[in-house]
This record gives sequence, structure tokens and C-alpha cells, in this order.
Amino acid sequence: MKLLKALSKKAWISIASGAAVTAAVVGGVVFFNQEKDYRQIQVYQVEGTAYVDRQETKGIEAYENMQLQSEDILNVSTDSYLQLKLDEDKYVLLEPDTRIRLEASGNSTDSRTKIHLEQGAVVSNLENPLSPKSSYEVNSPNSTMAVRGTVFRVEVTYGEDGVSHTKLSVYEGKVGSRLVFPDGSISDEEVPVASGSQVRIWGNEEDSDYEGMDESVNYEELKTRVLEFLNWISEDGRTLSVSGEELEELLKSSLEKEETEKEADNGKEETEDNAVGDKGAEEEPKEEQPEEDGEQPQGKKTPEKGQKPQSSQGTDNSPKDGSGNSTPADNGSEDKTEETGTCTVTFTYQGTVFATQKVTKGEKVKKPRLMPAKAGSWDFDFSQAVTKDTEISWK
Repeated sequence: MKLLKALSKKAWISIASGAAVTAAVVGGVVFFNQEKDYRQIQVYQVEGTAYVDRQETKGIEAYENMQLQSEDILNVSTDSYLQLKLDEDKYVLLEPDTRIRLEASGNSTDSRTKIHLEQGAVVSNLENPLSPKSSYEVNSPNSTMAVRGTVFRVEVTYGEDGVSHTKLSVYEGKVGSRLVFPDGSISDEEVPVASGSQVRIWGNEEDSDYEGMDESVNYEELKTRVLEFLNWISEDGRTLSVSGEELEELLKSSLEKEETEKEADNGKEETEDNAVGDKGAEEEPKEEQPEEDGEQPQGKKTPEKGQKPQSSQGTDNSPKDGSGNSTPADNGSEDKTEETGTCTVTFTYQGTVFATQKVTKGEKVKKPRLMPAKAGSWDFDFSQAVTKDTEISWK
């Protein structure tokens, strides 16, 4: 989904603890506070594919238990989901085609984390009320909302005219919603949104306002995976605006609908394949005839639904980076770092990637600002320059 001009505005949706503070959300990072009690934010579950952009390194493929860093950007692919775990009592589900930027700091008792939702949708589950010093914030282009231990969903979409649309749906507790105007100022009026209700807000470069207030939440429009997430919360003893029995019925209906659509798609593809086969059989003699000047050879068949493009199935054997883009081939005659002039430095902790840096060949590595554990240090002399790809472990 293309990001439009509205993203550059300073408007945001903040979901905070208490009156109107902020609190956090997001992926896997270990944050430290001067050898004191630290937090852990991690990628809890990945269904499909998602990528992390970290500083100058783009397209790091996300994986379960991955630790994230503040300012990481998460991109969830189409038909994929990513679930985050914050500390021990906050979970966030990122839906398909969602892009967020993370901020996090503090410790387990004084946590401050923000989700800047640029597009897509996130469902937040705060199992316990936030402490007085903690804050939880979700930013969107045109509004700010404050909560304290609740379950809610925020969705951001854009119209063809560039207008941003935010929808806040509350499943448990209460959320206070405020408008954020293009100049960054926030409305003094707070609109309370109770459990089972939702509001819709629009914004452009000139104004922000409500386009729908005190509407009922429509659970039937939620995707199967979101219903499963809410059902998991309900089974944990939480009281949502929909009963557990109703959720199970909605989930069953959604699964049946998905199966029907899948069968219809398979039938359509089979019909199209047969049509292509019949057409190819009829035109087979023509393939032996020489092509006329200017005539182009017939292109390759479009991959079927769910099938990867041919370039990623082996016909294109060039190496790929984390985002799927081709990288220069290593012919064995030259070191890869000599071709690019840069070295990739990978920091690992307990066998997993904690962080990566791109360093110009011959320059020094910068020590990561965050630490993966209370005790230990990086097994490397940061006063020396690097001349090749390097892996540095936490000891």
C-alpha cells in the first residue's frame, strides 16, 4: 500500500495510560537502564513473512524470539501476521500489509513504548493496568487516544485523494480519543469510546475531524486470525463486548467462508489453466513457424496463486538480500566486501541475531547502544577497523 503525503504530518494516535500519557507496543528488543531491571520486547510469532528495517540495513527477515531495537521499522507482508510480546503482559497483533515504527525505553516497572502506525492495523492486548510511570502509545496521522489496560484495534487507511482514515474499535475497557490537527496541536475535547463501540476519524493537510462516532463494533468484518486472537483473550478470562460463545460462532463462520472462497479460487484457476491448455494445443503448430520481424516471443506463464514468482524459484540464481532484491553474485574470484566497499557486522546473542551494522571497509564498528543482557560484553575490540564481514558475539 502506497504511503501518501499524510504520513509526513505530525498528527498521531496515542494510546496512553492514565489521563493521556503514553505507553508502548511492539517487537523484540532488550532495553537496559544502567544495569537496573530491564525490559524484553520480542517478536512472539510470525505467520508468513515480515521484514525489519534497522538503521541502514533494510529487509531483515523477522523470526520468532527476535529482539528488536528502538526505531526499528516492521513491515508485514500480504496474507501474513506478526505478533509481538512486550514485557510479560502485553501482546500486539500486526495484520497483513501493516507498517509500524517502534520506540521503546525504560524498564519493566517504568516502561515507555510507542507504535507509530503508518498503515494497516494493530490489535493491542494489555493484560494488566499500566503502572503510574508507564505509558502505551499508538500513533496515527490524525488522532490521539489514551487507555489503561484494555483491548482495542487501530486501523489506518488512505483514500485516493490522500485523506487519512483512522478507525478505533474498543473490545474491552474505555479509550479517550482526541483529534490531532495538521499543525500538531491536540484538541482539548476528549471523546470517550466505550467497550463495544468505535469511532472513525479523517484528516488531511488542512483539518482533522470525526466522520463517525459512537458506532457499534462490527466483529463480522474482522479477519479469521484477528477473531482467533480475540478468542484467545476471551478464553484467558477477559470480558470482551462479545461473549465467548458468539466469538466461537463468528470464528466458525469465518473459517467456513475462507474455505468456500478458497475452493472458488481453486475452481477458477483450474478453469483458467484448462483454457490456457486448450488454447496452447490449438496454436501448437504456430510455434514451429519462424517469428516475423518485430514479433516478441510468448511470455512465461503467470505463477498460480500461492506460488512464488519464477525468479525466486531457481530460474534466477542470483543471491538475494533480506528484502528479496538481487545482490551481486560471488564468483569466488573476489571477496564480496571488495566489490561493495562495505562490510556487514552481525551482533549475535545466544545464537540469534541481535543487531547488524553496515560499515565502510577500513572503518570502526560502533558499539550497539542497547545490551542483550544484564551481564557480559561484546567479544570484540571496537578500537580496530574491519576489513571483511564480521560476527561479534555477546560473552
